[in-house]
Amino acid sequence: MKTLLVYVGAPLAVGTISAFLAPTPGSDNLTALDLAVFFSTMAVIMATLLVALALLSAFPARIGHSIRKALSPATFLWFAVGEAGGVLGMIPTWAFEPYRYFFAATLAGAATAVVTVVYIGIVNLSAQQREDEAYMARHLDPSH
Repeated sequence: MKTLLVYVGAPLAVGTISAFLAPTPGSDNLTALDLAVFFSTMAVIMATLLVALALLSAFPARIGHSIRKALSPATFLWFAVGEAGGVLGMIPTWAFEPYRYFFAATLAGAATAVVTVVYIGIVNLSAQQREDEAYMARHLDPSH
């Protein structure tokens, strides 16, 4: 239940809140072209994270395994939703109403990306600390 809440509920909550708080093109002199900058930036950030995740095989086996355990298929689904929202939001010819949904989808994917990066960083740091401690124990032990 906790896993479902983290991987599905949290991004869904961010997306729902974002849909209500989304800026509306046409108000406050905001145009679809103004929003395109936001959407393109978010799409690039999430795509960069996907590239980094694709390089997980370069990590040592134990560290890579710890990081891969932190991921879920739902994580990648939210990345896809965020990327789709970012790419679709860059198109300045939509009617104003869809931008609210693109904004929500993009922020749900971005929230997932931020949480994933932070969690992977924590897992990676603790795995590297365990490796360092094991290395020092092997090489600094006076009994060898």
